[in-house]
Amino acid sequence: MAFAAITYKIKPGAEEEIAEIFSPANFKRAATPVMRDGQGSQTGLVLGTGLFIQDDTMVRVIQYDGELDDVARHMASQRGVREAEERIAPYLAEPRDTSTEEGFLAYFGKSTMRCLQQRAIEERPGAELAALRYRVKPGFEDEIAQVFAEVQAEARPALRDQHGEEVGLILAVALFVKDDSMIRVVQYDGKLDDVARYMAARGGRPGLELKLAPYMAETRHVETPEDFLLQFKKNTMRRISMLSAGRRPTA
Repeated sequence: MAFAAITYKIKPGAEEEIAEIFSPANFKRAATPVMRDGQGSQTGLVLGTGLFIQDDTMVRVIQYDGELDDVARHMASQRGVREAEERIAPYLAEPRDTSTEEGFLAYFGKSTMRCLQQRAIEERPGAELAALRYRVKPGFEDEIAQVFAEVQAEARPALRDQHGEEVGLILAVALFVKDDSMIRVVQYDGKLDDVARYMAARGGRPGLELKLAPYMAETRHVETPEDFLLQFKKNTMRRISMLSAGRRPTA
């Protein structure tokens, strides 16, 4: 199981129109998420996708089992994907031609974010997905990757409520960077507020923030856990669509 992320630059103020295009009523999802090669043999499975938006950036997060090239070919062959691409064209800041499979594949390759880190604690496709977007200075992907590589991961990142009772679990995390955007993907069982509290309480968080600061292109106020929770909300992208092989599509 792996995650990938592709980006779209959009015109600010078009969130509602784009959300409507990808709503369950309008977006035709694939009848089967099975990926196949040119000979029709099964090569993998698209386990789920989440579409997130904030300001001038939209990100499609893809969870899959197989090879990323097969994900691209699978999406390029889907009628619903091509129709949605055509409908969002007026709201894109960067025009591109995805009317053909070749055009879509070219865009997919160009827009794929670099994955700096990912970790699966428990494989549970269909669980909740969240994406947090941070503005970073371009050109520091290696340095950012090193900062996160030095973080001591917790074996079982349990989520707890305000009374300390276990109420969920972080199932997987992934980190992507492209241009001026860093996207932190979290898959979890529970509530997003509990994910935020977990991150705010991490012992190594202040040190992590200090190491990241030289590479950030936004001012972050994270001196206290309370400050961090407010910043977490600011960085959380709006999820406008979520599809999964194991759940009904949701907005």
